[in-house]
Amino acid sequence: MLFESLTNAAHADGTLPGSMTVKQIMDTWTLQAGYPVVTVNRTAAGTSAIVSQKRFWTDNPDTGETWWIPVSYTTEANPNFEDTQPAQWMSDTDTEITILPLPSASEWVIFNIQETGYYRVNYDDNNWNLLFQQLDLDPDVIHPLNRAQINDDFVEMSRAGIHPYSKALQLLKYLRKETDFIPWLSALNKIDHIESKLVRTSAYNAFKRYMLDLIMPLYESTASQENYDNVQQEQLNTLATAWACGLGYDDCIEMAVNLYAKWMKDPDDISIINPNIKKTVYCTAIAEGGGKEWEFAWSMYLEAESSFERGKLLEAMGCTRDTEILHRYLEKAFTKGSRIKQMDALVVFYSVAKNVVGRDVAWNFLRQNGRSIYEQ
Repeated sequence: MLFESLTNAAHADGTLPGSMTVKQIMDTWTLQAGYPVVTVNRTAAGTSAIVSQKRFWTDNPDTGETWWIPVSYTTEANPNFEDTQPAQWMSDTDTEITILPLPSASEWVIFNIQETGYYRVNYDDNNWNLLFQQLDLDPDVIHPLNRAQINDDFVEMSRAGIHPYSKALQLLKYLRKETDFIPWLSALNKIDHIESKLVRTSAYNAFKRYMLDLIMPLYESTASQENYDNVQQEQLNTLATAWACGLGYDDCIEMAVNLYAKWMKDPDDISIINPNIKKTVYCTAIAEGGGKEWEFAWSMYLEAESSFERGKLLEAMGCTRDTEILHRYLEKAFTKGSRIKQMDALVVFYSVAKNVVGRDVAWNFLRQNGRSIYEQ
């Protein structure tokens, strides 16, 4: 009944061709797993493209699923990112469709306007290079949602082995010019995975230099603001501060250590640390400090009335680089009557395990105490 009503409404306002139904489309999305990657291969002249689909995967093989896909696109010659109506539909029986007319091969095209369709997009090398050039020259020409899409799609496809990671890192150099929160969030969420793979390798120092070159301008521009024009600017500062401190940027670490020390002198003054950066300040100061900073966080955890504040402190206490403290912290988490709720023990374990210094501590603790933890 719902799909029938939606179909009638879509036919009435012309958003769906009369030969199609909502149920016909939705069955391909609700009755099978996964989602597609749409590949756009333009001709040598660029004026048309062969568009195909297959299931996107990073860990599991493509098993032949296909979908009804709304295909929308815009072009460099006429960059209209507001009309999100499909220019054409790809059915679940189409192996490929032809899209035309398109501009010459010297101008880019972008498919899936504002990411209104639930699919990734892959292009031929020439179109990718044109998009890279545009982002490097003037990213604001492209809608922020599509900048986020480009970041997310390309890095995720690198993870799947479709593109080399070196090219993904080349793409993301444009972020030095990016001022919008959504593309930054999209990119850093994906870079987080790359960092986790490199953090204990000899390549990590080179990765840190690369990331600091991207993050430092954003951190310095947002940290220097006393008032923010909108919520996105605040979110950008939160993001930039977390990464700058996490990468060891001296100015960020000094800021965090100083704020935490000031709070230690006046624990009742909740205005000392901006709520948006509390998580980073706590973690950084505890990592840079010693037992005194850790014990202060523990005392504040015991006094905290807000579950949100307790959660931040629980995570931050796992940031210390002192392995003895980390081991005692894990013992507290899995000992009844220690003032850490049983449901929060996993938060503690995760916070220790994601700490580069704490990873081995967490693993050894689990091996030694796994049975007793399971029996609790």
